[in-house]
Amino acid sequence: MENKRSYIGDGVYVTYDGYHIKLKCDCMSEPNTIGMEPMVIQNLMRFIETCFDVSIKVEKNKEVKSED
Repeated sequence: MENKRSYIGDGVYVTYDGYHIKLKCDCMSEPNTIGMEPMVIQNLMRFIETCFDVSIKVEKNKEVKSED
């Protein structure tokens, strides 16, 4: 599934060229940073599942540690 492009939310597009998965935002004030909310992360994971014909299962960790 090469040269696929998909809108995943919050102005973020994801493309797959057969090797790289790239994120792009057309209206970014900081071009090197993309912050993704949970829905956008889920959409990215669905895109990856489609490109690589895999299934991703995510489980919530019981304890989350912060690295400050």
